[in-house]
Amino acid sequence: TVQAAIVSGARAALHVLRADPNLRLDVKAWPLLDPALYSLCDNLPEERMPSKCRKGCRHNWPKLHKRVPSLFQGFYRMSASDRRNWQRLGWSSSAWRNTARVPPSKKQTWQKLCKRERQAARLLGYNELLWDESLPDQADIVVCRNDPRHFRLRWDCLGEREKSNWNLFGFSRAHLNEELVTGSGDDGAWTGLPDVIRAAALRMGFRYGSW
Repeated sequence: TVQAAIVSGARAALHVLRADPNLRLDVKAWPLLDPALYSLCDNLPEERMPSKCRKGCRHNWPKLHKRVPSLFQGFYRMSASDRRNWQRLGWSSSAWRNTARVPPSKKQTWQKLCKRERQAARLLGYNELLWDESLPDQADIVVCRNDPRHFRLRWDCLGEREKSNWNLFGFSRAHLNEELVTGSGDDGAWTGLPDVIRAAALRMGFRYGSW
């Protein structure tokens, strides 16, 4: 609320200052005056873009990527031993690609895993703390692993075409950065999407299984 008030105040000040014909204002130098800006947190300084705009699962879950690298690999690109351990946890190649039902272990805490499943998880690099910590992110990891190229990127990190694709879903800078309620287009089943929305989703890297 405070941030929104500051933004609104800056725009009100600009409106007053523009009444002076002798005053020249460089609006582009004031991020607060960007009409698409929702709060102070939305603007990403240029010097921070290299660290904030990195793509890939490894940057979203660095600890998991280091400890359990196979979690982010293709089912047939990981080692045979890792694949067998994931299979012991109930995963198949189709479930791994999110085109089939995922196994119950995906939502179970460490203590609810059977002895065989816990042993497989240990061999993959998990311990009890890491397993339980990662449970809330499992759905996002499946999406990221299947490579939607926009995943968890801020608005300022997107190219113009990517922004245009998001606009088709009813998203703006504020929706994407602040997780506001979006327009229609992001909550429909894949088969029910209008052609123009499905085409935008395909351009963004979504597929039937990752939608």
